[in-house]
Amino acid sequence: MMLPAIDDVLARWIAFMVTDRKVKPSTAKKHTSGVRALHLQLSLEWTPVRERWAVHAALQGCDWRWDTPSKQTIPCGFEELLRMALVVNPNSFLEIVVFAEMLTTFFFFFRKNNVSVEKADAWNPRGHRVCSDVSFPVAEDGTCQVEIRVPHSKTIQAGERYHTVRAVEVPSSPICVFMALWPVLQMAGLGQEGLLFCTEDAKGRLKPLTHSVFVTVFRKLAARAGLDPTAYTVHSFRRGGATAALKLQVQDALIQAHGDWASECYKLYNDMDPAQQLILPSAMATGASAATRAFEVRA
Repeated sequence: MMLPAIDDVLARWIAFMVTDRKVKPSTAKKHTSGVRALHLQLSLEWTPVRERWAVHAALQGCDWRWDTPSKQTIPCGFEELLRMALVVNPNSFLEIVVFAEMLTTFFFFFRKNNVSVEKADAWNPRGHRVCSDVSFPVAEDGTCQVEIRVPHSKTIQAGERYHTVRAVEVPSSPICVFMALWPVLQMAGLGQEGLLFCTEDAKGRLKPLTHSVFVTVFRKLAARAGLDPTAYTVHSFRRGGATAALKLQVQDALIQAHGDWASECYKLYNDMDPAQQLILPSAMATGASAATRAFEVRA
């Protein structure tokens, strides 16, 4: 390869490696790190792969050609949450916090970054939820609610707005997000600007709840409840909430606004059961029958 490497040469090299499945696309991408190291060693200018359109396109094309099937996230719905609610250890501080986070993610359609962090030292009050982001307004009819304000997310990058979303109390239900969040906020030592979802380290000090801890604990609860823990991810709750709303025939615009979706991708979560699948065909059959009768009258 001639140096410095131009985009066309790098793209062809990647395609050559992946052709006939000699190398995985992810491995081919790693090989470009060696080319980068060689450029830096020889004091040659190097443009990152993500800024090389042709190379990036080649990697995407290789992914499609490799055709690695993506595993679809299974939605976690009311039934699954109720089963897990029965097996939460009331004496486990961690399980109580994680279950409250599960319900929050489900009822508020939150992304995982709204409720947990990649690493404990990556937490910051601007990007992650703090106690002051949560309030408990009461409706005119006396219904208790939970309101959470989101100042930063995937769709709010520069603090240009707040995404405010609410959930309503579910009296006498073990999956009431109001009752799940209330004890979490009453924990000593948090303060108004303290992190909303946290756990304790070996010395009893509070630290942010990470994605990995969240996944580990909720999969333990899933296994304890007789569910397949490997079938679920953190995204199962966001998808599960949207799926439940779609099945309850909530208006699309309300679902999109509640989950702060910039696109209509949430519609892909509409895993319809046989009864729902029959609604459209039944309507078409009814229409065809009415048209037939009208036609026969005219004839």
